[in-house]
Parts: sequence; C-alpha cells; structure tokens
Amino acid sequence: MLGNEACPNYLNGGTPQQYKDYRLFVVSRFKLLNFLDGEGVTEQERVESEKIYGVIKTRNSLLDPGRLQDKGKKKVGKIFSSNHPIFLFFFF
Repeated sequence: MLGNEACPNYLNGGTPQQYKDYRLFVVSRFKLLNFLDGEGVTEQERVESEKIYGVIKTRNSLLDPGRLQDKGKKKVGKIFSSNHPIFLFFFF
C-alpha cells in the first residue's frame, strides 16, 4: 500500500501519526494479517487496534447450522452472511 493515496505515509506527504493510524485500522479489520507494508504485525499493534477500533464479530464456521433457514420443507442458505468478505471481479 505504500505509495497509495489511501495509505498516508512518507512517500505521499503523510505524517508518521497518520501512517500509524492507517496501520492500526488495517490490523483491526484483518485479524489474520501477519505482514503489512513489509513489516510484521506486532501483538502490541493488535491490542492497540482493538482499543481504538473495536472487534468485528464473525462466525467461526461457514458450516454453522445457524446459517440455514427453514423455508417449508426446503432449507435455503443466506445469500450474504455478514462479516464475510465478498470479492467481485469484473472483466471487460
């Protein structure tokens, strides 16, 4: 992300504090992230990011029986389940 306008840093005129805040926000949203911008994510960053941005609740399993809803005799899964990433690709 370095050099990207969404990531304030020394390459695009951002301050060290702005970069730290960006880093903590990204760490708070991607719990399994181990490296960001070539640097390892520390436990201290994880703790601080939770204090500032909180915790996003997610389901532990895609096979969670709570995902299914009874629709008469037929069980239908939810089309969109909250807190699961959705990736869309468009080719032109």
